[in-house]
Amino acid sequence: MTDSFSLLRRAKQGDQQAFAKLYETLFTPLYRYVFMETRHRETAEDITQTVFVKAWQHLQKSD
Repeated sequence: MTDSFSLLRRAKQGDQQAFAKLYETLFTPLYRYVFMETRHRETAEDITQTVFVKAWQHLQKSD
């Protein structure tokens, strides 16, 4: 988990590679959770993508 916090800190500073690593690490568990809730593959994919887009946008706004 410490590694995720480090990646998050770097992503907040604009490090796109750190955010990409977070995406790689967290996409599958998040997708699985959303899929279990929705039981619809396309909806789960859309929601998961939206979460990451919003996270990136939020990180770019906050200091």
